[in-house]
Amino acid sequence: MMFDEDGGIAVCDICGQYDDHKHKDEEFTFGDAMEMRFGIDELPVNKPKLKLTGMDGNAFFIIGRGMQTLRRAGYSKEDIDAFEKEATSGDYDNVLVTAMKWFDVS
Repeated sequence: MMFDEDGGIAVCDICGQYDDHKHKDEEFTFGDAMEMRFGIDELPVNKPKLKLTGMDGNAFFIIGRGMQTLRRAGYSKEDIDAFEKEATSGDYDNVLVTAMKWFDVS
C-alpha cells in the first residue's frame, strides 16, 4: 500500500483505486479515465462547448449554464430535461461528471 506525504493512503488520480495497481504507469485519455472511474462508456461525439473555467462553481450555476447551452445548441426539451434530471440525481461530483458527459467542458 502506498501513502501520500501526509501519511494518508494514496489514491490513483485516474481510477480512484489505491496507488499500487497495474495501470499506474500507463497513459490514459480523459475518456478512459471517465470510463474507469465513473462507468461512463458512451460519450457523445459532437458535444456542445461549455466554459466553466473562471465561472461560479455552484452546482445550480453549472446545471443552469448547461441547460442554456443545450437550448442554444438546438437540443429538444426532452434532451434538456434528461440532462437536468441526470445532473440533479446525485451530489456535486455527479453534477460535474454529468457536465463532462454531455459537454466539451473547458
